Amino acid sequence: MSNWISISRQDVYDYLAAEQVEAVRSEALGEGQGDPLCAVIADTVCRVRGEVAAYSKNTLDADRATIPPELRGAALALIIEAAQVRLPSLSLSTDQIRMANAARALLRRVAAGAFAVSQGDVTGGGDGEAEASPTVSSKRIELVGRRAKPLTSARLAGL
Repeated sequence: MSNWISISRQDVYDYLAAEQVEAVRSEALGEGQGDPLCAVIADTVCRVRGEVAAYSKNTLDADRATIPPELRGAALALIIEAAQVRLPSLSLSTDQIRMANAARALLRRVAAGAFAVSQGDVTGGGDGEAEASPTVSSKRIELVGRRAKPLTSARLAGL
């Protein structure tokens, strides 16, 4: 059983006033456009999972809709920032800007392995789709040295 969590529209109410959440969800919608908050949440969850996966020792949860519980606040700060940007009449407060910047800094620390998060359950069991490869590693290629060129034009002259 995984200890990772999913983020719902209801979670946004913990960090943003109800009037603002309702405005983000219902104002300035095009014809046939649904609640934009759902897409913002999904995009942010993907971003958080990507930052977790960037550190090769982290293990992602098999449920693609979940994130480590330690990153809930960071994810919600980024969700609020992204959701409010679509409405020019709602400007971010200085505290919201500070929280979003702190969230990005925390995610950078997670990606660098400087902030530990709960490891995911690779066996699945969640409601989301299981990933084909739940353990993601971002290995870097490092140039260790140069091979000497055994054959050069000077060495081949006269052959």
